[in-house]
Amino acid sequence: MAGRILTGNEFLIMEEFWKGDGPLTSVDLMERMRDKDWHASYLVAALRRLEEKGFIQMCGTIRHSTQYARQFVPVISREEYAGRLALSSGIGQAAIADVTLAMVQGFAGEDPEEFDAILEEALDELRKRKQV
Repeated sequence: MAGRILTGNEFLIMEEFWKGDGPLTSVDLMERMRDKDWHASYLVAALRRLEEKGFIQMCGTIRHSTQYARQFVPVISREEYAGRLALSSGIGQAAIADVTLAMVQGFAGEDPEEFDAILEEALDELRKRKQV
């Protein structure tokens, strides 16, 4: 997955998966993205590319009318993708702390207590994941 970047349309599709509404099929996506005016074959090909890139995986099938459709779920979260995108843009390990600091400050504003709480929450989550 490292170095894999989403195209604009792939990102739009992944946003639907990241909403967390459960598994999605190409039929579901066609309904949700009617305004895109995509042909069904385009969407199926895009799902295949996302699966090959490691962003989604098949988790089952479901019957739609007289046919069966494959169901997919995301493999990585929006946050994981953003982190990998930042790393693939040439940000070195030494700069990760600076980038993290800049991001948290951007969201927390100038309130040091809010900044500390956000950082502490992030560190707690990392510690939990490390124990699993």
